Formats: sequence, structure tokens, C-alpha cells
Amino acid sequence: MGRSVQQITPNVSLIASEETWIEGLAIQQLKKTSELAGMQQVAGMPDLHPGRGYPIGAAFFTTGQIYPALVGNDIGCGMSLWQTSMKTSKVHLDKLVKKFIHVECPLDESWHDYVAERKQAKQIANNQFDHALGTIGGGNHFAEFQSIDKIYDKTTITELGLDKRSLQLLVHSGSRGLGPIMSPDSTTQG
Repeated sequence: MGRSVQQITPNVSLIASEETWIEGLAIQQLKKTSELAGMQQVAGMPDLHPGRGYPIGAAFFTTGQIYPALVGNDIGCGMSLWQTSMKTSKVHLDKLVKKFIHVECPLDESWHDYVAERKQAKQIANNQFDHALGTIGGGNHFAEFQSIDKIYDKTTITELGLDKRSLQLLVHSGSRGLGPIMSPDSTTQG
């Protein structure tokens, strides 16, 4: 599956494969932020993108300083990690890709009744964004299978119920735009 940690400077790393497209301005902001007083370590994530002066999609470790501006304007986004039942030793990437070929599509018609029932129960009206249901959103959002390469704290891994032998699913979704827009008679993204 390969390692995806790139060391940019001694205290700046980027956790993304070399094939992941990341805007140059985001990398510049990541480096510049690492120069702030008290900044010890900076890590850009696969969703790294430019913010208003500071990058969004990064983690910052500081001592002696707090930088509220580093929270950024994408605070509505979220990330979740789930452990799957798939064993890493049994994963064949080409087969996995074929299995999930349609994962980036909105919900199909078979979900309409269920969605309508849930919306009625919660008294939510239909709206112009219903076509994005089932997608992870636009922009920098992703769903990614991952494997645990190295364990630094076995106690924490055990407490979290994570197993190095199982494949993990990391999903980042939220506030940065809508997912694919598809016309009712189309099978490709518009």
C-alpha cells in the first residue's frame, strides 16, 4: 500500500501520496505557518488546501502559544475513521477498485422513499441540494482506505479497538461544496 508521509522540512510533513494534487499555495502556507513562534511540528493532511493566510487541513503542535486563527474557515468539515472487516492481507487493490467504482455517485432511486420518510419524520423540506445526498461533498473531500503501518502507542490503539490486520476507512466530508451533480438521465458527472 506504500507510505504516504513526505518530509517537506525538518518540522513540516505532508501526509498524502505523491499523486495527490495539492495546491502550491497550501504548501507555502504550511511552511510559513511552521515559522510561527512556538510552532514545533506541522503536518498537512490529504485534504490540505489554502486558507486565508493559513492552510486548511493541517495539524499544528505548538508550545507556549495558542493560534486561534489556525482553526480556519472550514470548521464545518469532519473526519471519521472506521475499521472495516477486510483484512489487509486479503486486499487486492485492483479488485477493490472495481468493487467501489460507483462509490462517488449520488444515491439512486432505490433510496428516494427512505430519504422522504426520514425527512418527513424530521420535518425537513426537500431542497435544491437533495441531488448531492450520498456523496461526500465537493472540493477536497475524500473517502480513503488505509492500513496501519506502524504502531507508536499500543495502549491507545487497543483502547480505540483498532487492529493492524484490518483495513481502515477514513472519510472527510462537510462544508466545502456539494458532491457530483448528475442529471436524472445521465450516468456521468456533469
